[in-house]
Amino acid sequence: MKNVTDYGVFIDLGEIDGLLHISDISWGRINHPSEFFNVNDEVEVIVIKYEPETDKITLGYKQKRPDPWLDVENKYTEGKVVEGKV
Repeated sequence: MKNVTDYGVFIDLGEIDGLLHISDISWGRINHPSEFFNVNDEVEVIVIKYEPETDKITLGYKQKRPDPWLDVENKYTEGKVVEGKV
């Protein structure tokens, strides 16, 4: 981690930096990237998009785990009563 901002994290990839946007950090809601990361942390991410003409790299962290919404119908069947916090 090179820098943590309000909108994401910049990660040093060697000759270029990649952006891990706040929306690609967690499948759930987070208020600030510092809830997950600090400067100088090492993390494994995937490359979501590379724009060679601008050398911009978009990274993903949450994409390394399955989307929890894909299994929601099996986890919460119709008519099942569950408790939750809003």
